Amino acid sequence: MRKQYREFKQRDYWLVVALWSFFQAIWYWYLGVEFGLESSKYIEEAQFVLDNHHLSQSRYLFYFATIAVIALAKILHLGLYGALLIIMVINLACYLYLFKALRNLFSSRMPALLTVGILLSFWPFQSWSLFLFTECLFYSLVLVLFSHLLLFQKLDGKFLIRTGLILCLLTITRPLGILFCVPTLLFVFFKLSKRQRLIFFLAGLLFLVLLNFVVQVVFTTTSDWNMTRALTEDSIICDMPRNDATSHLDLTQHPNQFYQLFYYVTHNFSHFAGLALIRLKYFFLLTRTYYSSFHNIYLIVYLIFIYGGILTGLKRMTRFLSPSMNWFLFSSIFIFAATIALQCDDYHNRFFLTLTPFLVVMAVIAYWPLIKRITFFSRSHKG
Repeated sequence: MRKQYREFKQRDYWLVVALWSFFQAIWYWYLGVEFGLESSKYIEEAQFVLDNHHLSQSRYLFYFATIAVIALAKILHLGLYGALLIIMVINLACYLYLFKALRNLFSSRMPALLTVGILLSFWPFQSWSLFLFTECLFYSLVLVLFSHLLLFQKLDGKFLIRTGLILCLLTITRPLGILFCVPTLLFVFFKLSKRQRLIFFLAGLLFLVLLNFVVQVVFTTTSDWNMTRALTEDSIICDMPRNDATSHLDLTQHPNQFYQLFYYVTHNFSHFAGLALIRLKYFFLLTRTYYSSFHNIYLIVYLIFIYGGILTGLKRMTRFLSPSMNWFLFSSIFIFAATIALQCDDYHNRFFLTLTPFLVVMAVIAYWPLIKRITFFSRSHKG
């Protein structure tokens, strides 16, 4: 019996491998690979590290994971395709880990396979695995963090160390990784006893120090960007200024980036509120005027499926998941949305796509009773 169960589990994993291979082949045929555009600076930085044994700028510390993979591929004489292959193998391994976590969550293979299939078939999300940008590793590590928390069993040293390592990896893959610290701390907080929750507040203070450090490094070492630039340029989409609003805004030249942002919001609230509402519309609705009609319709259909499931099955979903996981998911969505409101949205929806695995799982949980009834009816009808 145990042998049969092991064989069954192994077959499930091969199904995930088959699904991943199938969709990767489709997106490769449709999109090809990308080693230019934003990839160029990481390729050049990897060569700089190999030549000089240090980073050219401090901010590249927060993109170092991708740079390290490219450098490793160069050392092994694998070239850029070799670097991309390493990243893709990591992506596959992360999907297998996600499948394990979801099968454990649902106590069933079908919703786990359905979730994986939806993520792989949603090309705005999965196509990044074919670009030598930082997004592929970042999205893969988001899958790892999510799976790690879904598989939670016991709050001990091993769990905390692994969680800390995943968060560190996320942060050195993209600076946005720092935004997962608070949701993860909230997840841990609701697993603690009342006495242990004192540790939470200490960890929270450490996070604030780390967040301030990351923000100062990223925003003060990037020559063409700072924390208030998107606000003074009335930008909805990053790097797409609409006009110069500096002349009628009350701003400060304080060196701390957080204080600059706080000062702007408190002294120019009506200007901030107007921008924030438009940015949030772009963030949650995904559509863009520069996308084709087909692409926008494709995104709308996807969002109807996701939001429709979450809104109609919210009660079931929150009951199905643990309080800790609910806090993690909803705080992640809130923090990312707040960040977009305070800064700007991405040209290709990359900030929203970070949350895609969470939203898809939430929707599948909501739809699962209906899917089971349809499946049962279909089998009964055939019988």
